[in-house]
Amino acid sequence: MASSSLRYRYNPLHQDIICAETAINDLAATVDSLGASRAMITCGPTILSACDVVPRVQEALGSRYVGTYSGVAPHSPVDTVEAGAAMAQETQPDIFISVGGGSTHDTTKAMAVLLAEGGDIRDYAIIFEPPDKITVPPTPSPKLPILSVPTTMGCAELAVAGAA
Repeated sequence: MASSSLRYRYNPLHQDIICAETAINDLAATVDSLGASRAMITCGPTILSACDVVPRVQEALGSRYVGTYSGVAPHSPVDTVEAGAAMAQETQPDIFISVGGGSTHDTTKAMAVLLAEGGDIRDYAIIFEPPDKITVPPTPSPKLPILSVPTTMGCAELAVAGAA
């Protein structure tokens, strides 16, 4: 039986979702197509130390790579968002590459908001007051684009020899 890979591209408004075996290799072209030239990677310490995906992303970016913030923690604590935004202020990226799972992608989005809007990240919390009042703070400043490289570290999809 011939092997086949899942490949698709989906372009909803303000997003471009690419699923392909070559997606990491094509990151430089994607960064270039967005008019960016200084890419900062965000990830957690486990993904950085446990596999080769972050070095592959760094290599694919080539001279566009300006640094890695690897302090992402589960559930995006405020101090990790602030630390990542501080690193971004120092390295001056014009695009983020988020490598990891949900917390990494959420942290990166919060960093982009904090970098663009300033102040305290708590100022941008959406507030719900029962029964039906929702307050959405304005965030009008342009944000850096984010390219996400989703991963999983759960290993649930792996078969382990000798496992029951």
